[in-house]
Amino acid sequence: MTTGLLLGKFAPLTTGHEYAVRQAASQVDALYVVLCYDQKFNDMQSERMSLVLSERNRYLWLRETFKDNKKVHIIVVDESKIDPYPEGGADFTKLVRAKLQDIQMEDAIDLVFSSEPTYDEYFAAYFPEARHVVIDADRENIPISATAVRNDIYGKWEYLADAVKKDFTKSIVVIGCESTGKSTLVKNLAEYFDTVSVPEVGRTICEERFFSQEKYMSEQDYVMIAYEHKLAEKRAQRTGKKFVLSDTNNLITEFSALCMGLESDTLKMLSARESYDLVLYLDIDVPWVADGLRQNGSPDKRKMTNQMLLDLCKERCVKNIVCIDGSFEERFKKAVNAIEKIME
Repeated sequence: MTTGLLLGKFAPLTTGHEYAVRQAASQVDALYVVLCYDQKFNDMQSERMSLVLSERNRYLWLRETFKDNKKVHIIVVDESKIDPYPEGGADFTKLVRAKLQDIQMEDAIDLVFSSEPTYDEYFAAYFPEARHVVIDADRENIPISATAVRNDIYGKWEYLADAVKKDFTKSIVVIGCESTGKSTLVKNLAEYFDTVSVPEVGRTICEERFFSQEKYMSEQDYVMIAYEHKLAEKRAQRTGKKFVLSDTNNLITEFSALCMGLESDTLKMLSARESYDLVLYLDIDVPWVADGLRQNGSPDKRKMTNQMLLDLCKERCVKNIVCIDGSFEERFKKAVNAIEKIME
């Protein structure tokens, strides 16, 4: 039985890593892929990058990507407490061998794989029983490195492994009072950017289950809407797009319930815990249009509910808000500019 060993940070997992692992697995009967996790490395990244590049995420990316390859075995080595390479070479090797012993790997290591010819010296010193095999050193097959991807995630999006994309997908929500053009704007933006959108789950449920009679909805009905909308957002994040657009959110669900005189600790908790990369807040400076469901059409009621929603945003500490006003054409242009800015 031929056994191989491949080491890597996989920060993040790229198509280049996928190619290397599959090439290595094709040359052995069993391949042990060692995820090398170092918190010191994570601490050097931006806050968002550090969160996404957690040990949990990197492990799950590898497991999801190679779940159907029975030759590939994923193990994790935490090198946070030792010196980095090359000073920590001896200590790192001890960690790797100890982990292999923990999983009761009894076979000798025949081949060690990397994409760097310069690792010859390290492997010769610490894995003398194995032959070093270099895969795509010049990156002719997959012309990318994890560093290049990490430095330009959205510009190098196509080089991210599919399992990774959901964790880098940004979330954008459009909110506002009744008849401010939320649904139309979301639809137009999704078409313009060729991305996916999440419809207003609350409207669909109110129309289909309550025949547009919101007065018959209970607190639990609004809670159900909140959970279903959040699940729809999570499903949309798995599409592999750079960002997902959402038509309203749990804050609007809580706001709608409050407008009907219903208070809910659950809705308050759900809306307070929401986080979006961008919140597009639509002003009320467009004509109000009746549609059989809307009920706050007078100028005074529009001003009152708009201020109520603005106050709720402050109470729930909503971040990353950009206010959008003007004609429908102006709103679209302002929304496009706001989205392009956060995607730079």
